[in-house]
Amino acid sequence: MATKAGQRRFPSARDPREDSETKKAAAESGDLTIFVLQASLARLSSTLWLWQRGIEVFSKYSPDIVQTVLLMNSDPEQRGLGRRALIEGVTGYFREMADLRNAETRRFQAEIEKLATAARSQRQDGPYRRRWHVKS
Repeated sequence: MATKAGQRRFPSARDPREDSETKKAAAESGDLTIFVLQASLARLSSTLWLWQRGIEVFSKYSPDIVQTVLLMNSDPEQRGLGRRALIEGVTGYFREMADLRNAETRRFQAEIEKLATAARSQRQDGPYRRRWHVKS
């Protein structure tokens, strides 16, 4: 509702349509906030899971790597064999860490897509065209 210059506008003089628009905007903002919080919690969960699995992978490979280094330093005759074993152990560790990260990335992308689909279904804003797809 337009006001003339110098005229005050009091809350009691509000247009009822403005109240419904304000409520609709607040509801949309609340839905968006919930989606952002859920996505942030999913990311935090993903990060913690990745750290946990990373520690498990490290604990799986570290005893063999340490034992190989000790063997290489204590027995010069085993140095060539130990070097090959050390290269294999370190390569296996980093390969498994890379696979772990890639698998978690795909899992997290799928989780975000589920949350986004749920958030989109709550609002009937019209057709939506997704611009990216989760890799499988």
